[in-house]
Amino acid sequence: MKNPERSAALARALAAQTEDLPKDFAKQVASLAEAEDKSSPWSWNDVGLLGAFVAMIGVCVAGWFTFGASESGTAEWFDPVIGTVTTQPWLVIGVVGIAIVQLMTFRRRATT
Repeated sequence: MKNPERSAALARALAAQTEDLPKDFAKQVASLAEAEDKSSPWSWNDVGLLGAFVAMIGVCVAGWFTFGASESGTAEWFDPVIGTVTTQPWLVIGVVGIAIVQLMTFRRRATT
């Protein structure tokens, strides 16, 4: 939930029920919201996921330089990939769909 929506919902909840709340409740909520807005947009979980992604890409690049460099002069190493893509189009569509969903999820988390 984005901040304006949360603030509006909180204002409605405070207006609807005021009898059992402490007198300085609004000030406490405002200070907590302000502290939350000033906090870092990156949590340790986000940093860990980014680190794992970078490590995974690093391992893939290292594997490419170790095992694929000798094959890079010819196009024969593409044959299994091309064969799989042509015979299993639903596999490719599924992988692309998963990638799109993951990108959208990351974009939503990064902009919220």
